[in-house]
Amino acid sequence: MIRVGIVGYGTIGRRVADAVGLQKDMKLVGVTKNSLDYGVQIAKQRGHKLFCMDKERFGSTESEGTVKDLIEAVDIVVDCAPKGKGRENKDTYYVPAKVPAIYQGSEKSDIGVSFNAHSNFNQAQNQRHVRVVSCNTTGLARLLHLVNDGLGIRRVKVALIRRAADPKEYKKGPIDAIVPDPIGLSHHAPDLKTVLDVPINTTAYKVPTTLMHVHDVFIETINAIDHEELLELMDAEPRILLADPRLGFKSTAQIMDFGRDIRIRGDIFENVIFKGFTTTSREIYLTQAIHQESIVVPDNIDAIRAVFGGDRDESILKTNKTLGIGKLIMS
Repeated sequence: MIRVGIVGYGTIGRRVADAVGLQKDMKLVGVTKNSLDYGVQIAKQRGHKLFCMDKERFGSTESEGTVKDLIEAVDIVVDCAPKGKGRENKDTYYVPAKVPAIYQGSEKSDIGVSFNAHSNFNQAQNQRHVRVVSCNTTGLARLLHLVNDGLGIRRVKVALIRRAADPKEYKKGPIDAIVPDPIGLSHHAPDLKTVLDVPINTTAYKVPTTLMHVHDVFIETINAIDHEELLELMDAEPRILLADPRLGFKSTAQIMDFGRDIRIRGDIFENVIFKGFTTTSREIYLTQAIHQESIVVPDNIDAIRAVFGGDRDESILKTNKTLGIGKLIMS
């Protein structure tokens, strides 16, 4: 039984905590909070033991102890702290305590071995510090690993239309603008190459929505494409969903509306590819939607098993089963 602690009980941390609780080979020891906000009530009502990052903000009735107390009680930490805090936590807490840790994609890639369950699981086996790549990179890695294995990839171009903020981040924008972020090529291609070596360039734009990211993807393949065989390949991968516009899936709004009725919090752990995309003899033009709040959750679970020498296929199968991945039908 792997004893797990979650440092940072926010958008990702809450979801990873619940996912850990569903695994038969893991035990959630506790979670940390830095602020006395409604997240404390969520943790308590879900039955999670609460630890504090700053004991000056918490009374003894609110927490079981400090982050150091949590670290002493676990075999591994999943760090879901805000951007940049993972590095600080690594140097301050995890390295001195000699505890392995999983970090999120907002941290720089030199914090540990970058990880995607499908494309480089084995590289993270028995490593002490592993970084699950970002939501956008996770979505790209899943799709491109599948295509590369099946057809070979000559080149990829992706335009990422990014949600401006998560739903709770009411102070962020833009409110009425489309923002190149950055102007020119984006960081997503170099980030992808930390887990999957394919020739790719990416651009990115922020838009005023909170629902999902959208990727406009062009792939030139090495081998000839049979459209129906490609659909079958995608349909056979549980972490990819084909959404049929004829059933009403015409935007991110319908996808999230569907998710809210099917899954807790409306989480969509899978890439959602709009069916009806175009292929030529060696080119693919498709659009996929990425739920930024939840897509990295299964990879965090798989990363925990990788750190302890687990098997790739066995871990993915376990994670999929416990999270209900492979059960949704959108086409």
